[in-house]
Amino acid sequence: MNTQPIRGSKSFTLIELITVMAIIALLVGILMPALWGARQTAQKAQAKVMISSLSSALQAYYNEYGSLPVTSGGAVPGPDALDQDQRYRLFEILTGRDVTMDGTMAGANPRRITFVSSYKAADISVPAVGVTNFTDPWKRAYQLTFDHDGDNQTRTWDWANATPTLKTALSGIWSEGPDKTSVTNVYNDAFNTDNIASWN
Repeated sequence: MNTQPIRGSKSFTLIELITVMAIIALLVGILMPALWGARQTAQKAQAKVMISSLSSALQAYYNEYGSLPVTSGGAVPGPDALDQDQRYRLFEILTGRDVTMDGTMAGANPRRITFVSSYKAADISVPAVGVTNFTDPWKRAYQLTFDHDGDNQTRTWDWANATPTLKTALSGIWSEGPDKTSVTNVYNDAFNTDNIASWN
């Protein structure tokens, strides 16, 4: 009788499988922070581009009309950050519609000049649906303030009971950044370090 030795199984042992899984988990643990950091860097760069684009559009508007976009009474909105409706009207104006900042159907862009054309409809949501328009990569509204009285001073952000921080600029535009807040804490006036702003 011819007997041949039994060959060992070619399947993985439990220890080998656990070892492979541990190596994969280790590699994922090493790569995830790097990927997250790259994503954050890309999002900040995107926010800077959008802020720069809007700042340039507002400067072009000012050069054309001699003022920032106005209400139906011819007044530039006050020193506080624009609200959702005003942001919507601003983008209507900058994309070539002749409306005013308070919604009147004529007056702020009579020549119907397109100052900015790089935004999609999704960036300019209708206020009535409750979706914030012109959002940053973290799905928060960009904050905008105007030099409302022509003194070349703009409030950098609006929050209650703080001394306004002024910047020498035609407008102030900023994103609250990844942490989605403008200030370090409510007891001081420090601008949060992860914010992306037109004056930085």
